[in-house]
Amino acid sequence: AHLLIVGDGELRTEVEAEIDRLGVKDKITLLGLQSPDRVAQLYRLSSVFVVSSAYEGVPIVALEALACGVPVVGTECGEIPLIVTPQSGIVCGDRQITTMTEALAKVLNNRDLYTLEACVAAAQPYSAESVVAQVYQSMLTAWKQNSTINSPKYARL
Repeated sequence: AHLLIVGDGELRTEVEAEIDRLGVKDKITLLGLQSPDRVAQLYRLSSVFVVSSAYEGVPIVALEALACGVPVVGTECGEIPLIVTPQSGIVCGDRQITTMTEALAKVLNNRDLYTLEACVAAAQPYSAESVVAQVYQSMLTAWKQNSTINSPKYARL
């Protein structure tokens, strides 16, 4: 296995130092900032995607990985437990190295349990088309409720 880290930030120097200290420079590549097209290519080349955040809202990167058919190993923060299904990855109960490592090993050693179709299906409710349809339906329902109360003319809609 080889770890690819995409992105850049204030911790890069510390991450590089830790990679050197652990002697795993041949197993990890820091790619820095990448274009959206390149990131999509990297997702499709990946066997698993890891979100080890301590704090997270809706992790767009996890949705992107799932939409590309890549299973996700994540933590119980933010919306990750709602996004990742048992068929599309593993939600770890904590951020401990052993917990995350065991989850990664399970996904890598049992790739047939986490199919491309299941990963894409997990991301589908968050697609732009789905979200717009949900918002539209919600607004239409609210409008109908308000309209039919005061005007029978709109009750047929």
